Amino acid sequence: MNQKVQSGFTLVELAIVLVVIGLIMGMAFKGRELIEGARVRNMAATLNKFQTATNVFFERYQAFPGDGCSAGATTLAQCTGARDGLATTSAERAAVTTLLNGLNLTQDADWKSPFGSRWGVVNPAFAVPGATHIGILSTPNTAAAPDDPAIGTIGLRFACALDQQIDDGLPNTGNVRVNTAAGTFTAATDCWSLSAAENVQIAVRLYP
Repeated sequence: MNQKVQSGFTLVELAIVLVVIGLIMGMAFKGRELIEGARVRNMAATLNKFQTATNVFFERYQAFPGDGCSAGATTLAQCTGARDGLATTSAERAAVTTLLNGLNLTQDADWKSPFGSRWGVVNPAFAVPGATHIGILSTPNTAAAPDDPAIGTIGLRFACALDQQIDDGLPNTGNVRVNTAAGTFTAATDCWSLSAAENVQIAVRLYP
């Protein structure tokens, strides 16, 4: 009588398969970390450019971009209103972008964030009192810069990583502010272990 030969995985073959699967998963996770880290570095570099552009503007004109500007202002000559060192009105906030772009200190592409929405000037209640801030808007990158920008959100993990990279790593102190409870993250937090589903608003101090 002929005996049927049953084929199957040996323990060695099964071990090899599991190792390969583990390597693939490891590379996938590493790739995601690289992409997420690149977004944070992009944000940090862009914010540094905005800060540098603002400093150059102030050195040239002894005024902050947007301060005292009227609606639709594209040149400093149109900024004849009372100056208080802040961009508080919608006209002043919008003028920050148009003035810096008009002087080639920034380009429109600089105002497009890696999250598909634009950067813009914001002054939410959770931000540093008596200062003008940059934040992620709800306006998509494909749209023109808004006249009256509404603040949008990014993932909590990205806000945490940005705060750790360029500020003190605390959401409610320093120049990077996040609308989340104190203690949500610290300078020692592994930001990528935070919930990927939680989104927050950020405000990064621009001037003074």
